[in-house]
Amino acid sequence: MCAFAVVVTACGGTQTSQGTATPSTSPSPSAGGLAPPDLVGTYATTLKTSDYPPSPHPELVDSSSDWTITISNSGAPGGGPALTIRNGKKGPLDTISFSAQGKELLLHRVACPSNENASYEEMYSYQLTGSMLTFSTIRDQCSDHVLQTILTSEPWNKTGS
Repeated sequence: MCAFAVVVTACGGTQTSQGTATPSTSPSPSAGGLAPPDLVGTYATTLKTSDYPPSPHPELVDSSSDWTITISNSGAPGGGPALTIRNGKKGPLDTISFSAQGKELLLHRVACPSNENASYEEMYSYQLTGSMLTFSTIRDQCSDHVLQTILTSEPWNKTGS
């Protein structure tokens, strides 16, 4: 498993007033359900260098700028909905379990590349307009912002169902 995990292990936790993260313990599967049928599929995007945060994590800079995600209602570790992230150079990086509720995805046990011992519950909203998918951050607790950068920097174009 790569240091970047969107569902199996991910960046997240509870932010304290001092700005430190407390890792999440376990997902709450009852918090949502399957992805809507129109969201299921494969999407592609290309990141720009200007999309990277200051001092980007090697997970971003040592990779191709081309990324794909596959959203499915099966295939996650332990079963259930899965978000799989692939890089054009490195191939599959991670498969993350998620729960969908309305226009939000709760990503379970997301690994944080900058803290290999922590995993978090992360939350993103999404907007699907035709074949274009965009994500907005609701909660991303990982300090290196790898997942947030990949998901939210550029729109995603649906390439397959």
